Amino acid sequence: MPATRKLLLFAIAIYALLPLPWVLWRPVGLFYDFDLARLPVIVAAFVVFTAGWMIGETFRLPGDWFAMTPEAAAGRQWVISVVAILAALACSSAANAILASMGALTIEESTGRERVPFLSTLGNAHIFALILAACLMFPSGSTRTSRWAMLLALVAAAITVGLGLVEERRTAVLLPFAVFIAVALVTGRSRMVWRLLLTAPLFVALFAFTTYDRLYQANDINEDVLVIAGDAVVGRLGNPLLILTPVLENRESSAQPFRPQTLRSVAAALPNLGLVKPPFAHSYGNEFGQQLGLLPPDNDYTGINSGWLGELLLLGGFPALLVGGAVLGWLAASCWQLISVSHPAGVFLRVMVVIFVVSGFQMEVAFPIVSLLRAAALAFGLALAEEAVATARGTR
Repeated sequence: MPATRKLLLFAIAIYALLPLPWVLWRPVGLFYDFDLARLPVIVAAFVVFTAGWMIGETFRLPGDWFAMTPEAAAGRQWVISVVAILAALACSSAANAILASMGALTIEESTGRERVPFLSTLGNAHIFALILAACLMFPSGSTRTSRWAMLLALVAAAITVGLGLVEERRTAVLLPFAVFIAVALVTGRSRMVWRLLLTAPLFVALFAFTTYDRLYQANDINEDVLVIAGDAVVGRLGNPLLILTPVLENRESSAQPFRPQTLRSVAAALPNLGLVKPPFAHSYGNEFGQQLGLLPPDNDYTGINSGWLGELLLLGGFPALLVGGAVLGWLAASCWQLISVSHPAGVFLRVMVVIFVVSGFQMEVAFPIVSLLRAAALAFGLALAEEAVATARGTR
């Protein structure tokens, strides 16, 4: 079975099958409302999307570029990768310092936060540094981890967690844990996964800390703590499943004209010299929430996660699920095989495919596509630069 299909089934298990028993017990929770009568249609939606994904995988591009022998991989110094990591950390630190001075770093529940696209993009460069540093920390095969690679990875992880605590972003504080696990699996270091799992209590505590103010203090709820926690986790984790109820209700109550907004969103997010403008005044998540009636009309900062299935189903029903699943499956399978896993850039790109699949079920269609295309371009750039350095050293 292709690795990308395993990732798809894993994401479905995490986001749909795992929360389902709780939802069956409490179809109407504190933070969600699920219509059990629509469950057969929702199951069919997951099946159609999976079928499209499998079709797309069969047409993937050939790859395995920049393959190296274990000896060559062990002898390479990865100068370009180290420079890229340090540059990303420097850009992130500078951008976040400016955002903090503007008051645009911390999220306010009542007003959101000021959007500064260019600075926000640079401010997220530490995530690129974290993933690439983790790839150097866990090289493929039996190559031992060098101390400087471990130091870079730990610095990038500390910055990611620190910014997550400042911004009260629960996903950010869990990101280093998820990235290290993903890299260990991609590089075949299954034993390292068990060691990394020993740090799980630390990241759970960080997640609970960032959740406290946003859940227990911001909401006056008179319920048992376990019920609150269960509804909160299921409402967040099971969003790809739960969001399909309001989507189906909206499709039944109003006409859905075809709008190529997803294609325009992808084009607007890629470097285009300003030729393509974003199709949304605020964000897709905000307009998605407004369309489904999940947000009040005067709220222009909050976004509701649509997930791949929610957006495709809303835009075009089951045909869109089939076609969209095929396109996304093709992209995931092509990027997974594009660069050899013997090269750090190949490991980096495969980890980005993992993030693409796992995050895609929680995000709108355009965001993970653009992130993966950028990652593919970065991976090719890093690999080409490494080849150029190696060739120059070999000719001296």
